[in-house]
Amino acid sequence: MEAWIGPALLAAVIAGLVNVAGWYVTYARERRLESERRREKVRDYLTALRAEIRAHNFRWTKAEADEDLAAMKRKLQADPRFTAFVPKEAESIIFPTIAKELHILPGDVIDPVVRYQRQLASLAFIVEDLRSTGYAELAADRKLAMYADYIHLRVEAGRLAESTLDAIKASRVVE
Repeated sequence: MEAWIGPALLAAVIAGLVNVAGWYVTYARERRLESERRREKVRDYLTALRAEIRAHNFRWTKAEADEDLAAMKRKLQADPRFTAFVPKEAESIIFPTIAKELHILPGDVIDPVVRYQRQLASLAFIVEDLRSTGYAELAADRKLAMYADYIHLRVEAGRLAESTLDAIKASRVVE
């Protein structure tokens, strides 16, 4: 009976070590695959955000903004009842989709993305105001002041868009 206890114990120890090694290899492989999936997801999110930001086309120069504002002023001086048509801004599609998982993006990208999206929200609110009947009934000087705010929000959105695109590029996740 004692003759088989030694080899049986040795076989059990070897089997246990093989089992533990298998767990370790499986765990390492799963971590690597999980890390790869996460990198791919981050790359996909950044690519989608970059595409959405590029699609907004808020790249007004200061001169163009000033020219637009001067034209509005001339129109209001000619006719104080004039109300410019301000189109609705296109809603973001990508950001709301990934907002709950924003934390997986590189830290240096999260802040510019959030600031840009907040600027877009502010822009959408002022566009709503500029399209209202209350705005149409305002005095010319107040209309011009609100329109100037709108122009400045658009220019700032353009600046923030560029800043966000720079942050995405600097993250080197998206090439």
